[in-house]
Amino acid sequence: MSVSTPRVYPPRCMKALIVEDDVKVALFVARVLTEEGWVTDQCTHGLDAVRQARSVEYDIILLDWMLPDIDGLT
Repeated sequence: MSVSTPRVYPPRCMKALIVEDDVKVALFVARVLTEEGWVTDQCTHGLDAVRQARSVEYDIILLDWMLPDIDGLT
């Protein structure tokens, strides 16, 4: 999922970027983190994740190593 409009975050929230091409896995992880008080963004492609990570300061990035466009290591 590409994020084109900057998102407004609540103050002092913990932000996570989930980079996962399996939508069911991404939704599960997002649900668990949200239940624990995190705000999550999701990307299904590595290049979208790179752009998103450069535009938002995340506390954690959960990264799939085997993405369709780039791998999660390089």
